[in-house]
Amino acid sequence: MAQLRREIAAQRRRIVKQQLTPKQISERTTLERELFMLKNQRLIEAGRKAKRLSRRFGRGILKTGEKIAPVIKRQSRLIRQQQLRDDAIQRKLAKRRPRKKKKTQKRFDPIGEFNF
Repeated sequence: MAQLRREIAAQRRRIVKQQLTPKQISERTTLERELFMLKNQRLIEAGRKAKRLSRRFGRGILKTGEKIAPVIKRQSRLIRQQQLRDDAIQRKLAKRRPRKKKKTQKRFDPIGEFNF
């Protein structure tokens, strides 16, 4: 993703200096489209994880006009908090003593003891 950003930035610098050919313009648009798809994919992945935590954030992920970065930060914060809660619960459960199984005594079976 960082490499795509660098390539797009380099192409933008070239645009300022000179006019691009149609081939270069199409190449630039494909790079920007790929970058957009990657950002969207990250957003959707974060939303899927966060949907488990909060319906409000899960539903409102792709609001129109909303910037991607703050949403991802919010989602990742929520996910991290949930992970910390899960870890705390696991530690508490690990500290608990397991239930002792009751020992069952073998019953005396008079018929089974004697073989005639």
